[in-house]
Parts: sequence; structure tokens; C-alpha cells
Amino acid sequence: MIVVVLLCLAMPYLIMVAALAIRLKESRKPNLTIPRVYPEVSIIIASRNESANIPRLMKSLARQSYPHNKYEIILVDDHSTDNTIHLAHEMAQEMALPLKIISLGDEMTVYGKRAAISLGVGSAKYDTFLFTDADVSLSPNWIISMVEALNPKCELVAGPVILRSNKGYFSKLEAAEYLSVSAMTAACGFAGHPIMANGANLLVTKKAYLNALSNRYQKEFQSGDDMFLLEFIRREYGDTSMVFCGTKEALVEGDVTESLASFIAQRIRWAGKATGYRDRSILLVGFFTLLFNAVIAITPSCFLVNIYFLMVYGILLLLRAGVEGLLLWRWSGIIGHQGLFKFYFVLLPFYPYYVLVIGLLSLFVKPMWKGRKLS
Repeated sequence: MIVVVLLCLAMPYLIMVAALAIRLKESRKPNLTIPRVYPEVSIIIASRNESANIPRLMKSLARQSYPHNKYEIILVDDHSTDNTIHLAHEMAQEMALPLKIISLGDEMTVYGKRAAISLGVGSAKYDTFLFTDADVSLSPNWIISMVEALNPKCELVAGPVILRSNKGYFSKLEAAEYLSVSAMTAACGFAGHPIMANGANLLVTKKAYLNALSNRYQKEFQSGDDMFLLEFIRREYGDTSMVFCGTKEALVEGDVTESLASFIAQRIRWAGKATGYRDRSILLVGFFTLLFNAVIAITPSCFLVNIYFLMVYGILLLLRAGVEGLLLWRWSGIIGHQGLFKFYFVLLPFYPYYVLVIGLLSLFVKPMWKGRKLS
């Protein structure tokens, strides 16, 4: 009887992922329309102590195929203590980039990514905002790919983000772990019901963003601008106002974390935003995911009651490997990163415990971010 209950509790997640994997195959080539007139775009980037990464970003922006006279770059400095701003200014002059640098100012009472983004939005002169981070690299067709995804009813375009691994084994595991997040983001977006977005690759209309600011959406959180913005736009404008641009040309690549400690802190910070979610779809997917991982986590210990629980555990792992593996294989093929696929299977036995521990820690631990403790 207990075995049947455990399997029934696990089924909603497995069915959901299988359906998304099938939908991802059907939508792998979005029908994008090349614009006859290039709309003007404001690219807004929050930055703090990114001197090691800003040269790569500036080079990526200089390689954009979009006409340079059709976009502006607004770099908002969040009290950097290194030479990020000097490097950005110097490289922008060398590459003739339309860069504007602004600062949050000397008062340390105003800080954080959301404050920086809001200041950048206030300085933008165009009606389309394109957000990214200061520690990423961009495809040469990034701007045009995101703009092409716009349609007359669209207020938000979410784009794909992956992590670039280095030679270390742990970095490849981290990149594979985030690939699963990226795949779920893409699959839900292709299914016409986006539930996730990443602020490193996000296009929003000025009208929608200013509407969100005026309603002070989840103002108590210093981060989470991407997910809370998605929630607000769905609530105000509906699912048809959001699309996912799932092409390799729109890809944004970030770096893996520097250490295990920074990885854990980052994931706790991400999970900590979940207490602010109000969207039923996001909460339901989160509940199914948490429930499934809890079932897998407790099943092995039940073999003390009955040895057959070990068989149930094996069945659940195989089912997970099948549906999630299909989803990751198809998504990694679309974006051309199938080399990470094999590392996903290394994570399988540990992932349920990782999810539960990070979720629990996020309720009590306030991690450091950019040298600050988040409130």
C-alpha cells in the first residue's frame, strides 16, 4: 500500500516533465520574423566589482550584428570598489560602443541589483528594455534574436541562459545541473506557459516594466527581479504577453561559481525568493518538484520496513532518468551543448537531497552576495 502511495505521489512530476519534453521537440524551431525596421533598444546592465568579466562583456556587445545606432548600453555601477567602470569606459571608447555609465551614488542605503536596474530604466531613452548581466558573454546575434521574438501582443521575451564550465569536474557538474533548469525554462516557455525567466537574458517593454515599478512588485526582495517581473506580467497581461526565444543565436553564457561555498550560497539565494512567489503555476510546479524529490529521498530508508522499497527507489530513478534525460537531450541539442549531458546522470542519486537541503537552508540562512548579506 505504501509503495502505491509513493508511486502516485511521484507521478505528477514525471508526467509533467514527459509532456514538456514532447512539447519541446515540437517547438524546437520557433517561427521568427526578421524585422524590416530595427526597433531601438536600451540594454541595461547592473554591475558590481566585475573588472575580471567586463572586458568579455564589452567584446560581446561590440560583436553584435544589430546596428549600433539602434541601441544604447546603460551600465549601472552598484558601488564597485575595483576598476570595472574605468575598464568599461575605456573599452567602449576603443570599440565605439554607445555606452552610458551611471552610478547608484555615494549613499550606501540604496544598493542591490533591483535598485541598479530601476535606476537604469529611469535613464533609458528607448521603449524596449533588454537586460543582461555584467559577467556573461553574448551571441553575436543576441539582440536581433530577442527582438525578432517580439510580436504586437508581447510584453516580455525570456531568453536561454547556460553556464560555461571550465576544466574542473565540479564545474561540469554545476553546468549540467543548471542545464536542467534552463531546459525546464525553455520547455515551459515553448508550451506557452512560461514559469521561469533569467535576468541575464530578458527583454521587456517599457510600458510593462514601468507598470510593474509603479505597482512596487515584491519590493521587499532585493533580488528576484526576473521571476517577480514574470509573475506581474502574467497577472496583468496574460500568458500570451510572454514568449520564449529558444534559439542558439539568443544564448547567453555565464560562468560557474568559484567554489562549492559560493555555489551553495548562490542556490540558497535563488531558493530564498520562492517565499515571495504568488503565481499558482509557479507554485504548483514547485510543489510537484519538491514532492517528487522528497519521495525519492525517503524511499531508500524504507527498505528497513520492506526490501521492496529499494526496488521502488530504482524504478523512480530510472523513470526520472528517462523523462528528464529526454528533456535535457533535446534542449542541449537545440543549443549545441550536448557535451554536458553525461554529467547529468552523475547528479541523479544526489539531486533529491540537494534540493531538500537547499530549500531548507533558504528558510533560515541569508547568504552573502557581492560582499553583502541580503535582507
